[in-house]
Amino acid sequence: MDEDSTSNYSVPLLTNKNENSNQVSFSRKFWEENKLVWYIAGPCILSAIFQFSLAFTTQTWVGHVGTLELAAFGLQNLVISGLSYGIMLGMGSALETLCGQAYGAGKLTLLGIYMQRSWVILLGTALPLTLISVFATPILLILGQKKDIAELAGRCKDAWSGFSWKALTELLDFLWLSVASSVMLCLEYWAFMILIVFAGVLKNAEVKVDAAAICMNVEGWIFMVPLGYIAAVSVRVSNELGAGNAADAKFSVWVTVSVSLVTQTAFAALILVTRYDFPRLFTDDEIVMKEVSNLAVYLCTSIILCGVQPVLTGMAIGAGWQTIVAYVNITTYYLIGLPIGVFMAFKLNWGLEGLWVGTQIGMCLQTIVLIIMCWRADWDKEVQLSKDRVSEDVSTGEEQKLIH
Repeated sequence: MDEDSTSNYSVPLLTNKNENSNQVSFSRKFWEENKLVWYIAGPCILSAIFQFSLAFTTQTWVGHVGTLELAAFGLQNLVISGLSYGIMLGMGSALETLCGQAYGAGKLTLLGIYMQRSWVILLGTALPLTLISVFATPILLILGQKKDIAELAGRCKDAWSGFSWKALTELLDFLWLSVASSVMLCLEYWAFMILIVFAGVLKNAEVKVDAAAICMNVEGWIFMVPLGYIAAVSVRVSNELGAGNAADAKFSVWVTVSVSLVTQTAFAALILVTRYDFPRLFTDDEIVMKEVSNLAVYLCTSIILCGVQPVLTGMAIGAGWQTIVAYVNITTYYLIGLPIGVFMAFKLNWGLEGLWVGTQIGMCLQTIVLIIMCWRADWDKEVQLSKDRVSEDVSTGEEQKLIH
């Protein structure tokens, strides 16, 4: 055999070897990223579940007291508390962006500074938010809720590393990112809260609010898993951007989406199979149970959508895209999704199902936009933006050493 013919045979062999090597390399990289995601997400999921379980367990008992009590608790837990929770959770996510990118860049001394700035801003935000709980009953009455439900929802009216002065500087920039984070998450969270409010003005409002509150509570409990993914992917993206690894940041997003879809699909299947049984955990009323069973398909759809959308939200937090995503949420939820839902509910007489379909339309559109943003993003540019954010405070570490 001549030299030319030998080389002709050797090329495919080398190509196959390279392909096998690439497949092994991708599988190993996927597995390593998956372990990193779960290392961060696991404790976050457990913490969130334990925190949420208090309200979840309370609602299961309240539902057996009476339908009025269940409706009141649903309004208090999902609307009144939800107003403050959404704001504080959103503003707190600014800390994830900045701390994650600082850690990735190796600027560990900035972590304490960022945390202290967050304390200042969140404390200043929390104080006026207590007024929402104080005036819960009149707020609910203004929103058109039934007087007996509003009054009952409002059985809580009486409830009320060394410090560095650098934490008190550059608060406006931190405040702006916190506000953008808050708006981004609140616009999304409040869309479902508004669903509960509109349910309160439908015919047979007590049953509708009960059913919506039960479904939202179940979805909220299951959402504790994607909430862990939000934390994990925001940390991974911010760390990799801070470290200058654009490709790894993008890869982490898709790995987490894959894992999240699997877990959320499993939860949705469980809800669908038990749709005639799980409502008994919350109520003894047959009418309410039937209404919840009818909503199970919509609930399962929301759960599956939560396999993708929260991960992309975590990506936005890690990259510092909160302002852009806030505009996306306004458009998809409030200019498109909710108006469609109101039209379906009141004009087409679809009731609670129509409201939920409209909200899911907004959620689908938001997810599509976030996927496009992730796909078309210039991740090398995001790396440079991350370096610019961290470099603004790069001298803080040396100053803090002098203080100590």
